[in-house]
Amino acid sequence: MSLPEAFCIAHFGGITFYPKSCGKNVLLRPGVVVGTAGSFDYSKNPIIGNNVKFGAHSCVLGGVEIGDNVVIAANAVVVKDVPSNCVVAGVPARIVRYLTENNNQKE
Repeated sequence: MSLPEAFCIAHFGGITFYPKSCGKNVLLRPGVVVGTAGSFDYSKNPIIGNNVKFGAHSCVLGGVEIGDNVVIAANAVVVKDVPSNCVVAGVPARIVRYLTENNNQKE
């Protein structure tokens, strides 16, 4: 896998990153885990969209798809697909906020 444009690792430390594919403008923070949930089948790895920001120690596991313009909060565990333009948080992760087209938070 080749890294996309504007791929940024902020304060590298303990990152495991094995997506099936990855979009542009992705930001990883320390402790992020992206990969399979106990399987070595590469086809079941996550698909990461464009403009995705991973909070510290967040996890994305299994064959899930992360949409464009998504923020994954610190310590979140994503095990289901995430639509575009939202913020997810929690264990398991759920949508806590939607984002407008210019990425400002919308109540």
